[in-house]
Amino acid sequence: MPSGQDLKAGGNSVRLSPKDNVVTALRELRPGDQVKVGPDLTEVTTLEVIPFGHKMAIVNLPAGSDVIKYGDCIGVASHPIAAGAHVHIHNVNSRRAQV
Repeated sequence: MPSGQDLKAGGNSVRLSPKDNVVTALRELRPGDQVKVGPDLTEVTTLEVIPFGHKMAIVNLPAGSDVIKYGDCIGVASHPIAAGAHVHIHNVNSRRAQV
């Protein structure tokens, strides 16, 4: 069940599980946009363009760490990913490719 500020009117992202370390952009996010996450509405500043429907890290993800969406691991960070950065095929090795 989605949670937090992300579902309120005007929200710019959605976090699908409280376990997730990424959010999904509900519109294109621009550098400097503020994304509010979690029950305490912690703000994460967008570092780069995040296209609609793409993922953004909400915590720093060291190389080799799990990328969590839907409360489950969807891939592994192939490079360090800073909070606020775009999370996509350029910095994640998908678990789908490994199955």
